[in-house]
Amino acid sequence: MSTVLTRTGIRPLVDRLTHRDSYRLVYLTLIVAALVMGLSVTASHSLAFSPFDEWMYFDYLNKFPTQGFIRLGEPVGTTAMNWMACNGLQAYGNPVDACGVTPIDYTIFPFKGVQSAQLYTPLYFAPTWLVASAVQAVTGLTFLEAARFAGTLWLIGTMVAMTAVLRMFKVHATAAIGVGLLFLATPFAWWTYTFVSTDAPGALVGAVAVILIERVIRGRLNAWWLVPFFVLVVLIKAVNVISIGIVLLYAIARIVSRRHHYPAWRRPGLWRAAIAGRGPIAPITGTLVAGLAAAIAQVAWSRFVAANVIGLGPVMGDERPMKAADAVGLAWAFIPSMFGTGSSELSAMSTDFAGAPFIGQAIGWLCIGGVLGVVWLNRQRGLQRAVTNVTLVASVLAGPVLAVVFTASVGTFVNLGARYGANLIPLILASVAILAAGRPHRRILLVLACVCYVFVIGVTVADALTR
Repeated sequence: MSTVLTRTGIRPLVDRLTHRDSYRLVYLTLIVAALVMGLSVTASHSLAFSPFDEWMYFDYLNKFPTQGFIRLGEPVGTTAMNWMACNGLQAYGNPVDACGVTPIDYTIFPFKGVQSAQLYTPLYFAPTWLVASAVQAVTGLTFLEAARFAGTLWLIGTMVAMTAVLRMFKVHATAAIGVGLLFLATPFAWWTYTFVSTDAPGALVGAVAVILIERVIRGRLNAWWLVPFFVLVVLIKAVNVISIGIVLLYAIARIVSRRHHYPAWRRPGLWRAAIAGRGPIAPITGTLVAGLAAAIAQVAWSRFVAANVIGLGPVMGDERPMKAADAVGLAWAFIPSMFGTGSSELSAMSTDFAGAPFIGQAIGWLCIGGVLGVVWLNRQRGLQRAVTNVTLVASVLAGPVLAVVFTASVGTFVNLGARYGANLIPLILASVAILAAGRPHRRILLVLACVCYVFVIGVTVADALTR
């Protein structure tokens, strides 16, 4: 019997699923893992808002069916104000003692109760509202609880796209599962996909952008498809402009690595091909035009917002000019803080229980080591080498460049949170997976990922059951 199973049954099936070129098990494992993480952790949350602007997003969702967008100077609606007054903020508790008090005293609330989400288009909130309405109709949950479950759909989409990126980069299936489970155990995933958060599309955008530009480079996609894609994602959230810079660096690195495949730069017809969206320089010209189109679209939306002002906007911290030291300080800031090694309590906190920060810190340092180590060892060639070099350069430049862009657009320095670097996550995880190429390394990576994943979900659920 055992011989029969070995030859025709279980072992051949396992061998096919775990072969380095077979990603069926990777997709299946990470989709199920994302579903379990998203549903269990979301269901474990209290009614308190996430401190990452969930209060404002909840108000946007409530107003979306009747007014479509938020106007500058608009006060937070009564529903969101009462919810804040009675439930407070996760990790901070209740900032005001005003539950059930009428009339509402706006001056005692953060930002004096003035909306800060006026720069967002409805492109994130429209699908979130549809999902929330459907979930609420079926389950009877509150609207906030129902809206949070939309994050699970964003998470599943992100895992599918990131798995496609890892497959494209020829990462071994075991390492791909390992970095996927590590991502699900990060503080970023915990805060982003189990609350209402406009950061949810970030990693998905980064993964899809890399897939699209690689298809353009290989001649399988017309470069002009980059234009509508980047216009859409920048209108979803302006910080997705980072993905344009990533794609531009990636296109340059890939063209350099494939230069022996291309004709001479002065060959007749080269620029005509680029205009048609084809040829060796089309990835660069397409990305540059897409960036220009996205900038025009964002300016147009800003002008629309400026034409619908009803009052003064909120005061967002210390408004001051940007200094050179600010830009320098943001270099290399996204990786450590994004994955939990920053000094900020929130960036380092996977959950609300004591001891959890070490999970984020371990993953954060592993990602830093992955990005630096894979470039330092310099064992890769071709596609993988281009990926690792772009990841290092983009990780260093993304923070300062984004700070300059935001300062130029709003007139004052904006101290960017690490979550704004979400577009970098697929490349960062790919670098870790590429570094763990050897059999013992990828097995260690998988075991570590499983431990982190089970720990974060297990303790989150246990904490909710004892609350």
